[in-house]
Amino acid sequence: MVRKNQSLRRVPAALLLSGALVLAGCSDDGGSDDPTPTATPKKATDEEKLADLALDFWAVRTSSQNAGNDDPAQFAGITSPRMTEVEVSRLKRYEKLGVKRMGKPEVTEVEATAGGTEGFAVMCLNEDGWGVKVEGDPDFKQPDNGTVAFGFAAEKDDDGRWLVTETLSEKDKRVRAKKC
Repeated sequence: MVRKNQSLRRVPAALLLSGALVLAGCSDDGGSDDPTPTATPKKATDEEKLADLALDFWAVRTSSQNAGNDDPAQFAGITSPRMTEVEVSRLKRYEKLGVKRMGKPEVTEVEATAGGTEGFAVMCLNEDGWGVKVEGDPDFKQPDNGTVAFGFAAEKDDDGRWLVTETLSEKDKRVRAKKC
């Protein structure tokens, strides 16, 4: 199991790698023309990929609900076709009801487990900073629920990518076991 404690903001690995390469290129090797051995990038484990997927899932869920964007293409490579339908249906329902989200939730303490082509991730989720605006109801106030456990199941597709296949009920034993 891998654990991640990150907000939705992440520094892309490519940015870190490019910075390291720039610094490495500026160093003085004492005039030697011998090639310097370089470290081979470590291949991410399935658990690390699932933990990253959790952050990606919440990033696209947040941006789609904040913008009211129901284009299924934004979920490509993140959710399965069935889960994409669930998310798009939610967005269309929100639009019909005049619901808009603003801000963002906080996702922390991501724990992921993988076995073969199936896996799941559980995390701590606080939606208190992710407000709801309801058209025609300026006094609507979303209740503050604090931090709660949230989880999803995932499967590898034919290309080896992990995709969210369903969200887990709060009654699911994996979600109930998560302490936030």
